[in-house]
Amino acid sequence: MLVLAGAAFLTPTLLQSQGVKADARGCNDSPLLSRVSGCAIYSCERSDWDAAKIPVGPNGTIQIVQGEKLHIYYDCLSESYSRLKVVRNAETALRRAGYSIEFSGTYDGDPGLTARKGAQ
Repeated sequence: MLVLAGAAFLTPTLLQSQGVKADARGCNDSPLLSRVSGCAIYSCERSDWDAAKIPVGPNGTIQIVQGEKLHIYYDCLSESYSRLKVVRNAETALRRAGYSIEFSGTYDGDPGLTARKGAQ
């Protein structure tokens, strides 16, 4: 998940592995989203200030946002997970947390979600 200036973009990065491993040192789940069963965090990136291009509308409309960044990468053992299900569960959790959905669809061939909280 990428969180920037009150915006969030999620593209599940889920890989198959031989077994569930311990989370990477210093990495934690987002407080907003539940972890998919059978997954471990293999990497995370945090920055107090960064910029990123994220999808915000149909036809690949992109916006550059700036602010705090959190990107969490998961490695999943489960063969039954669905990237679309992960995105839909995240959409529900973000709506409950007061985010508005800016984009929900396919981006670069994967299901993705962009949500915003607060002023634009």
